[in-house]
This record gives sequence, structure tokens and C-alpha cells, in this order.
Amino acid sequence: MFENTRNIIINGGTFTGHQHQHQHGPSSLNINNASKTAIDRLMEAASLGALHNSAERFDPPKCHPNTRTVVLQKLMDWFIGEFGWDNFALWLYGPAGAGKSAIAQTFAELCAKKNHLLASFFFSRSDVRQNNEGALVATLAYQVWLHVHESRPIIEAAINNNPAIFQLNFDTQFRALFLDPLLQLSSAGRFTSATPFPNLVIIDGLDECDGADVQNTILNTISKELQYHRSALPLRFLIASRPEYHLTTSFSVGPLRSLTFRLALDDTYHPDEDIRLYLTDSFCDIRKAHIMRDHLLDSWPSEKEIAKLVAKSSGQFIYAATVIRYVSSPRRNPLDRLKVIQGLLPFNDDRPYAQLDALYINILSDVEDIKAVLRILGVAIVLTDNTDDHIEPLGINELEKFMQLTPGILQLLLIDLLSVVDASDNNKPIKFLHASFTDFLIDPTRSRQFFIDPSKMHEEAAHFCISAITSLDIARPVQNYAYWSLLRHLRLAGPLHDNTTLREKIFKVPYIQHWTPDELTLRATSLDIARPVQNYAYWSLLRHLRLAGPLHDNTTLREKIFKVPYIQHWTPDELTLRAGPLQYRNGSLSEDPAMFLQFLQTSIFETIYFESKLRNLGKRKSSISIIAVFGIKDYADT
Repeated sequence: MFENTRNIIINGGTFTGHQHQHQHGPSSLNINNASKTAIDRLMEAASLGALHNSAERFDPPKCHPNTRTVVLQKLMDWFIGEFGWDNFALWLYGPAGAGKSAIAQTFAELCAKKNHLLASFFFSRSDVRQNNEGALVATLAYQVWLHVHESRPIIEAAINNNPAIFQLNFDTQFRALFLDPLLQLSSAGRFTSATPFPNLVIIDGLDECDGADVQNTILNTISKELQYHRSALPLRFLIASRPEYHLTTSFSVGPLRSLTFRLALDDTYHPDEDIRLYLTDSFCDIRKAHIMRDHLLDSWPSEKEIAKLVAKSSGQFIYAATVIRYVSSPRRNPLDRLKVIQGLLPFNDDRPYAQLDALYINILSDVEDIKAVLRILGVAIVLTDNTDDHIEPLGINELEKFMQLTPGILQLLLIDLLSVVDASDNNKPIKFLHASFTDFLIDPTRSRQFFIDPSKMHEEAAHFCISAITSLDIARPVQNYAYWSLLRHLRLAGPLHDNTTLREKIFKVPYIQHWTPDELTLRATSLDIARPVQNYAYWSLLRHLRLAGPLHDNTTLREKIFKVPYIQHWTPDELTLRAGPLQYRNGSLSEDPAMFLQFLQTSIFETIYFESKLRNLGKRKSSISIIAVFGIKDYADT
């Protein structure tokens, strides 16, 4: 009926709706496309909010004046070829909150002023148009169309020739709308002429693009196409992201490995000095501009207070920026707000770390086995929260043994947290890249479902310590840690009388089993007092006794010595014998104080004590000389 008719206009009439619905997938075309120009469709498909100068990104993060100067110079050196032209890509990577986006924004503005910037795209996890690859190519192509006038007819023709181009996959769009137009210009001699041309492309926050597979596709497509056409297209790509495992892998294999200059935002570039300058200048601005400026002394805050904020930042600008944003509020007293940050005043209804908390919650939400990960993080926190310098922190391999985990599992479980923790070296402890991350985890008002209860983690650590102490085949560093730290974990785990399971286990530990619960509580409370003095006392007591002369001539000392827990069951003759140069199969125990302390605390000591009731001193002396500190079986065989 309507065959060969056009421009039909229907006036009035009744339209009847039917329940049958047609679902139009990504391949369907908008019937209105015919009335739109190619550039209209390009702008519609693009996400202009992702541009470095977009109004949607009003007041984007930028480097504070005179900060990050070394990093920015490094970027410029790479761009102008100081490191060679083979590295067409630069990967700027660092932990969450390290300031990658601020650096990318500042560098984009610098290069735009010099007509070096061809295109930019700033991913944003919170924006549905900027958290996926759907608009990436269209946005880059729009900027090529804008900055290189000769490309306009080529890009418009590509859109008109394939009206479905924006529904096709990333590879196809990249070739049709970005690569091919530039190759045609290259063939026409545009890039070899005397006329300057912009050639820098900045992609920031690649890790905020939804899906690891998509992120890898973007990298692989760019690297494959530009490697093949490297001589024809003198482009430079700056890509900024967190060092997620899949991205680190992509930049470490294939063409990207040899074509990428890697720049890590680590301590190499002295971020603490930049953070100190940022804080100093920002507090100066508050003193000058805040409505309470007449009440703010020039000495506020003190250098010591700023130093503490710098330390808390852990080299990450996001913490310092969060503090300044909170303290500078014109509706609040900045003196009180800084005290809230310092923990000197309660938060009340304030949320000073809202931005930081949102970042951490977002990171933890992507973790698959969150229960296992929080358990590992919790144990790591209570193990590293130790003021005893002589206690060596457990490396990752040792922590796995301590927690009775499958070797290698710890790094697998933490793979989604590489932006906030470093677990790359098996021989080193887990490193928290943000000091504020641990504060977040142990504060239930901030971490909510990700809260880690320190007392429960100390209880878990105490269980692990007991298992390590009673094990005969566990690594010595793990057992050393267990001996030295058990009582501290018990003290911080809460009242022992409320924990039947732990109470039953603890009184089976050899050097504790003779104590009463009250004694255990007392010893656990006082253990950390004057630790260096206590260490010396444990290690040197018997040596001093031996050199002090006959014990039977000194009534006062004799009465005191037999009140010492690990000595009180000995007879005076046994004490005299043990105060001599105890020997074991590899040398003198007195030459290794740590080993001697372990000797006193192991089940071997208990065996010696009970067998002393059955053997004479001479026979016991010969037995002691062949006992291995960790080999009770060897002793039993003698």
C-alpha cells in the first residue's frame, strides 16, 4: 500500500499498541541517522566529557605549582625523543591515589598550549559514558577531526560509508575512524611537511575501563596497529593506570614490551617533598582566605604536624588532598577540623575521608574471595603493628607458613589489590602502600562490610603462634616470631577467660603451662615494657649467675632466682649445671642468646626437667650436650 511513497504525514487517527515488542540490539540502526550529518553522529557517539578540557570535568585534578616537576620533565623528554623514537608508548603507573590523573591532566594542558596534543580520553569509573570502551574511538576521532583539518572529509566519509560503524567492535572502529584517516594523510605527505602537527594521544585511567579483557583489547589493538605502521605514523601514546596484574602483563609481553617506556610513580621521584610543599602552600592559603583567618596563627599548623600528615600520605597525593579539602571548608573551624584528622576530636557526623573511603571500597568490591583476603590483610596488619625492633617481620613465604596457607596462594588472593598493597617479593612482608588504608580497614564506620577487627586478628595470630611453637618442622624465622610475639597477641586479643578454645590451647604451650590464668594476664600485659631490658635479662641471666660465684653462698639471690618461671622447678645443683657452658650438637647455646631462649621454651626443656627426676647429674650432663634445639626425637633416641 505504501510502496514507493515518501514524506508521508499522518494527521489524527488512532494508534493501537500491541504487546509484541521488538528488541533492538547493538546492530540496529536509528532511523533518524539519515537526517544527521556525519559530524553530528560522530559527536553523538563521542564522550566529550572525557576530554582534558571538558566542562564536565570542571576543576579536574592538576599538579600543584612546583610539584611533580621531575616527572613532568621526564614525560616531556620522552615525548621529544630523548629516550629514542622506538618507545612510541609511555606507561605511567602507580598506586591508587598517587596522582596519575593530575599528572596526565597537567601534561595534557602543557602540550595543548604547544599544539602537541592530538587527542585525550580520561576514563572515569563513575560515568557510564567514560567507564567503557564504547565511546573511546569516536572521542579520539572527533579530536583528530577537530585538530587536523585535512582529516575531516576522510573521517566523515568513513561514517557515511558505514552507518553502523559505531555499533561495531573496537578493532574495526579504531582502524576505520582513527588509523585509516591518519594513514591517508601520511601517504599524502602531511606528516613530513613543514607544517607542525599534533601527535600526542593521552589515555588516562585505563584501569577504570570496565573489564580486564576490554583493557587488554585496547592495548593490543593500539600496539599491533601502530607497530605495523610505526614509520608512517609518528604518534606518541601516553597511557596512565594503576599497575593491575593484567595490565602489567600486557606491558611486559608482546610488542608493548619493546615499544613502551615505563615510568613508575614511586619513591624515586621524592613524592614526600612535593606533598610537603602542597600541604604547606595549602595551609598558607587557608590562613589567608578562610573566614576565620584572624584566628589562625602563622605558625599553624606546626612543621611537626605537617610532617605527620606527609608520613600518613605514604607518598600518595590523595590523602593530602582529602585533608586539605576537609580542613578548608568555609563553614567549619579549620583548627577543629585538623584536630579531627589528627584524632584529637571525634568525627561526630563528619566524614572527613569520604573520597578516600569511596576509593578503598571500590577497590575491595572487585576482590573475588574477599573473606580470605580480609583475613590475610588482618593478620598482616597485626603482625606489622609491632614496636619490637628485634622481631623480624615475616616475608610472604613465611607468612604463608605461619597462616598454614598453600604456597603461592597469598599472591594470587591479593592480585586485585596491587594498587594499595605490594606483595610482589616473596621474601619481603606485605607492604601497605597507603598508611590510611589500614586506618580505613580497622574503622567500622568507614570500612563497613570490609571492617577488620584487630582484636579478632590478634586472636587468630595467637592461634598461629601456638601452632608454630608446637610444630617441629616449621621454618625457624616463623617459630622465632611465634615465640617472641605470642604474649603480645594474647594481650591484644582481649580477655582470655572469654575465649575457651584459646585458653585451652595456650596452657599446653611448654613454657606457659605452669602459669595460672592470672599470671598469664599479668605477663602478657607487661611483656612490651622495656623490651630491650627484658631481652637482655632473658639472654644473660644464667651467664651472670655462673660468673657471680657459688649460689649457695648468696641466700637473697637464691630466693629470687627460684621465682623465675623457667627456673623455679630446678634444684640448686641443676641450676649450677645449667649455668655452665651448655652445649648442643652444633656449638654453645650461650653463644646464641636467641637459640638459648628457644631452648628454654621448647618441649625439650620440659623433657629435661622431668627426666632430671630420674637421672643423676652426671648422666644428665652428657645428655644435654647432644640435644638438638629443635630435635626432640634425637634426644629421645640417645
